[in-house]
Amino acid sequence: MNLFTLGVPGYLVKSLELRDAERLQKLYEKCADFAYLVDGQPPSPTAAHEEFFAVPEGKSLCDKFMFGLFDPQHELIGLIESVRGYPDEQTWWVGLIMLAPEYRGKGLLNPLVQSFEHWVAKRDMCYIMGSVVEVNIKVLRLWKRIGFEVIRRTPPKQFGQKSHSLYIIRRAVIENGGERMQSKVVGN
Repeated sequence: MNLFTLGVPGYLVKSLELRDAERLQKLYEKCADFAYLVDGQPPSPTAAHEEFFAVPEGKSLCDKFMFGLFDPQHELIGLIESVRGYPDEQTWWVGLIMLAPEYRGKGLLNPLVQSFEHWVAKRDMCYIMGSVVEVNIKVLRLWKRIGFEVIRRTPPKQFGQKSHSLYIIRRAVIENGGERMQSKVVGN
């Protein structure tokens, strides 16, 4: 089922289900450069399957949403993994955005994030948040360029064979009218 449109002819964004784990695993393997950067090792053979069940403490699988980006030949070339209402009820957390290497730098990321953002806005969320590992400066610059701001830096955490601090990033959601939403909590 298509959940939101990308606005780039020929590309589709569809909800991923557990039956898509094999296709997703192939994408993980294509994006092994990211696994090496973050974990210092290739993705595990079960990484895609495990992704379908990974949720933060206090959230359930009902709060988890995974969207696949498909090219005109219907090949899975990208992923947005996200959690509704995390870390608070006004925020939609993006845990992972991944694009196959041959599609990076082709102008797909910004339309993908904007389309996702409009989809999130229809669900009455005020913010999109995520994190970037400190060594991924190029991606941090990209997020900043499209309007995300660093709101804090975490202490180092273990990721596979490596340890990294994370930059926590956030941006107010743009409503369909083009204005950024404001917090719905009194006093914010």
